[in-house]
Amino acid sequence: MFHCRFAARGGYGGEPASPICRAMIAFIVAVMIAAIHTRTACALTVATATATVAEFDADAQQVAIANLQRYLQLDTAQPSPAYASALTLLTQLCFGVPNMKTQVSSFVRGKPVLVCSIAGDDPDAPSVMLNSHTDVVAAGNLSSWDFGPFDAERVPSSRLADALTGDDHIVARGAQDMKSVGIQYLEALKLLYRQHPKRTFRRTIHVVFVPDEEIGGADGMGNFVESEWFQRMNVGVSCDEGIASPTDEFELFLAERRPFWTRISVQDVPGHGAMVPKSTATLTLTQILANVATYRKRIAAEIASGEKDLGEIVSVNINHVSAGQAHAINVIPEHAVALLDIRVPPFVSAQQVEELIASWMPCAGCGIDVSFLYRVENGEQTSLDEDENPWAAVFKEATSDLKLRRPSVFFGATDGRYLRAKKIPVFGFSPMRNTPVLLHKFNEHLSTHVFLEGITVYSRIIATLANAPVLLHETVEKLEL
Repeated sequence: MFHCRFAARGGYGGEPASPICRAMIAFIVAVMIAAIHTRTACALTVATATATVAEFDADAQQVAIANLQRYLQLDTAQPSPAYASALTLLTQLCFGVPNMKTQVSSFVRGKPVLVCSIAGDDPDAPSVMLNSHTDVVAAGNLSSWDFGPFDAERVPSSRLADALTGDDHIVARGAQDMKSVGIQYLEALKLLYRQHPKRTFRRTIHVVFVPDEEIGGADGMGNFVESEWFQRMNVGVSCDEGIASPTDEFELFLAERRPFWTRISVQDVPGHGAMVPKSTATLTLTQILANVATYRKRIAAEIASGEKDLGEIVSVNINHVSAGQAHAINVIPEHAVALLDIRVPPFVSAQQVEELIASWMPCAGCGIDVSFLYRVENGEQTSLDEDENPWAAVFKEATSDLKLRRPSVFFGATDGRYLRAKKIPVFGFSPMRNTPVLLHKFNEHLSTHVFLEGITVYSRIIATLANAPVLLHETVEKLEL
C-alpha cells in the first residue's frame, strides 16, 4: 500500500510533498468536498424538516413561561447579583432536558460558570455552544417602574404603552437582556425531544450560562475561554445575544462595537468662589464636554438620516460628571472629572479613537489627563462568506424561512467578542421581533407569544447546527494534524 504523509505547508517534517502525494491529496480533497456538499444538503434538509413544527402543546407553553418568570424573579442585578440562586434554578431546569449533564466551575470566587451539555454521536466533531449571561443591569429608580422589576408579572398589553403585540407580556429586568434567550435554549431542546424522544445529535451541544457580562465579562467569559475546560469543549460555532426588533424582521449580528470607557480628569488651581480666574478645572472640562456634544450631534444626524446604522459609528455618551464639594459652594474646585462611554466599530482602530478624543481637547496639557477604565483594542467579525466561514451556510439554512434584516454590527458589547477573538464564528441572535428595544430601560418586557415563537425558532437553529456534517475546514484541520 502506498503511504503518503502530509502537512499543510509543504510536506512532512519540512520536506516538500512529492508530486504523487500532491496529486493523491488533491484527488482526496476533491472527493471529500463533493461528499461534504452532498451530506450537508441531506443533513440540512432533515434538520429543517424536524424543526418546522412551530407549535407545542399548551401545557408545555405554560411551563416554559413559568420557567422564564422564575428566572426573572431572581435578582441577579449588578453590582451584587444572586448568582448562587440562579445556579440552583438553572441546574434544576437542566435536569428537565433529556440527556443533559451539568458542570460548574468558578474562576473567581462567587462567580460560577454553568455548562449544560448533551453529548453528540461524534465526540471528535467541534461542538455547538449556546451562550447567555446570568447577570442583568440594575433596575434603577424603582418609582419609574410600573411593575416590580423582579416580580416578572404577566400583564396584558393594554397596560403597556409601548406594546407592539396584543398578547400578555412578562415585565422584568432581564426579560430581553438576556434571560429569555437562556430559557429559550433549554425549552427548544425540550421541544426537539418531545418531537422525537429518541433523537440524537451529531455534535455535542453546550448550553452555557456565564456571569458578569454586564460589567465587561473579564471574570466570566474572559477567564472561561482561556481555561483548559473550554479547550476540551472544542467549540466550533456559537450563538449569543442579539437584540429585539420593532418590525417583523429578526436582527442578526456578526460583530459588535467594543467599549472604550474613558476617564477625563482636569486639574487646576482652586480659588475663592467670588473670583474670576482665567481658567478653572470645571471651565476646561466644560469646554471638552461641549466639543463632545458637538461631535455627538453630528453622529446623531447621520443615524437619523439613515446614512449610517448605530453599529457603524463611534458613539459617545457623557455618563458621569463630578467636581467640587456640595458643602463648599464658595470654593472653585481644583479637580473635575467626566466619564465617557465610547463604543467603537470593529473597523475603527484604537489609534483613531485616541485621535478623536484628542480632537476634543481645547488645549495641549493644561492639566488634562485622559485614561481608560476599560478598552478593547481589536474587534473581530464573523464572516458570512461561505468560503471563509463554512458555518455561514449552515446558519443560513437554519434561518432560511425567517425574515432576517441585513446583518449588522451590534451597537453594544457582548461576550461574543471573547469567542470571536478565538476565531470561533458567533451569531448574535435574540429571536424577538415585533418588540420594542427595552434593554437597560424601565419596564423592560417581552411578549409571551414572541418568547414562545423564539423557542420554535431556536429549535430549528439548534437542530441544524448540531446535525451539521463534517465541514470542509474541519476536514483540512484533521489533515494538518
